[in-house]
Amino acid sequence: MGDEGCDCESYHAQGLACPCSVKFASKTGKRAVERILHKSVFFGNTHTDQVVKLQSEEEAVNDMTMASMNMNMHMNMDNVMSDSIRDGKARNRIVEVEPSHVQVLDELGKGGFCLVHNVELHLSGKGGSLVGMGTGTGPGSPISTSTSASANTNTQTQQQDNKYCVKFLKPSILSDRRKFARGIADLAIEAHFLSTLNHPHILKIRGVAKGIKLFQPTLPKLTQTPGIEGGFFLILDKLHDTMDNKINNEWKTDSEKYNSFIYKTTHDLRGAKRKAIKLIRVTIAIHLAEAMQYIHAQNICYRDLKPDNIGFDAEGNVKLFDFGLAKELKPYKRHADGTYQLTANTGSRRYMAPEVALRKRYNLAVDVFSFAILIWEMCALEKPFSGFTEMQHMNLVVQKGYRPKLDSIKTWPVGLKNVLTRCWDVDMKQRPDFREVVALLVKVEDELTDE
Repeated sequence: MGDEGCDCESYHAQGLACPCSVKFASKTGKRAVERILHKSVFFGNTHTDQVVKLQSEEEAVNDMTMASMNMNMHMNMDNVMSDSIRDGKARNRIVEVEPSHVQVLDELGKGGFCLVHNVELHLSGKGGSLVGMGTGTGPGSPISTSTSASANTNTQTQQQDNKYCVKFLKPSILSDRRKFARGIADLAIEAHFLSTLNHPHILKIRGVAKGIKLFQPTLPKLTQTPGIEGGFFLILDKLHDTMDNKINNEWKTDSEKYNSFIYKTTHDLRGAKRKAIKLIRVTIAIHLAEAMQYIHAQNICYRDLKPDNIGFDAEGNVKLFDFGLAKELKPYKRHADGTYQLTANTGSRRYMAPEVALRKRYNLAVDVFSFAILIWEMCALEKPFSGFTEMQHMNLVVQKGYRPKLDSIKTWPVGLKNVLTRCWDVDMKQRPDFREVVALLVKVEDELTDE
């Protein structure tokens, strides 16, 4: 329901958010930030200087000699984003980016509220570097580069652009007041977690829309316009593949090839190829478990482990992303039994721990359950609980303890099956923590290597 006097339908018919929805989404984003910062241990030592504005060319000329300006102009976003260590935590520095510096290209992926697209950063100044502030002439307009910039520099700039992507709200949700607000809240939460978390297997955030003040619960200046002009977007490291695609295409194709009778009897009698593709997946599982161990050490519950939220960079390194549902488990909310009263039915039902679906109190152990379902899928190359209706899933999986069939991974080491059965135990207290999971998976890796 819109505010009295707001012609909501007229705006929605044009694919725009109405003024009252913009106001509501802005307030929702502010409240989301207030909640995550309130009595936070994780964010408690965060300084408010994490978001930096790059100097404009005119400001740089006033402040530097030409030699030092040239040096700074060649700094790319990785340099600007150099980490500083404070109080034992790595703090990322985030660049504020003008919408006019961002050209949205082809779509890379999409979620419930957001789209992720390739991005071209329109650069300015000597060396073709990002200079950040107020030099564009309009939405999406290119910023001219110095005529003295060499062809090699232009090539390097394009390569740098190819390292990043942009995440913003789906235009289709702007006409839905609640989805619009929820999308803004998720973006705000994700920006804060990614700007503070620092691990080789967690995706890096590099920039936010100009005017977004991280760690300051102020109202984001949103607009009614779809896309990056809406006022809230994130610049992230680009991923080149997803876990879902790996499972359903590359790994399934390789498995079918190397497990075929003809290939086994003519090319791989000793099973070296079959062992190699299994080792790759176990290594990825270990890296994911290490990322989760790091997150849990900060007392953060991820709550949405699934193939769609796991990707791979250009070098094939696994990266966990999409922290919109992440939640810090704050000490003052802890019950005597070690659980917390958190939102029920959070995440994807297929990977959801029973206690979450049953609306019970829960803790970090829910991520361990989700991890087990995910690892089974990586090994079996099948969708867990495929064909189950919501009612069947509730009745069989949640209430009666049905789990994916271990027969589907009968050629895998016994140690792996033991990891899964312990991790998806119906009793959250019986599930191992991720420190133990990492150790157990390393033993599985050794078991495979010794075969």
